[in-house]
Amino acid sequence: MPSPVLETAQQRASEEMTGMSFLEHLEELRRRIIHSALYVVAGFGVCWGFHEKIFAIMQRPIMTALASHHLDQKLVYLNPTDPFNMYLKGLFSGGDLPGVAVRAVPGVGVHRAGALP
Repeated sequence: MPSPVLETAQQRASEEMTGMSFLEHLEELRRRIIHSALYVVAGFGVCWGFHEKIFAIMQRPIMTALASHHLDQKLVYLNPTDPFNMYLKGLFSGGDLPGVAVRAVPGVGVHRAGALP
């Protein structure tokens, strides 16, 4: 004979597991994509203020290797857009961290996980 606590838990779980329609799933997906994009753009904006420091951190290992081999500590770019692309890659990588927090708990939902409002 099951306990009343177990029965109430099962009843509550069945009430919470009501299915979503296809359009509700699409609406939730659209909302998550928009929120992720907004968080990535916001993170990119924050990282833009620190782009010189981020670039220095990214090039520190190669500069150390060049110095240890007694070579010129100067990066050589084969394409004129390479320095710009390196900045963009670093900033989008740093800017994607808030977006990852939004996508990290897709099954539970961020508002239920307590990560973000």
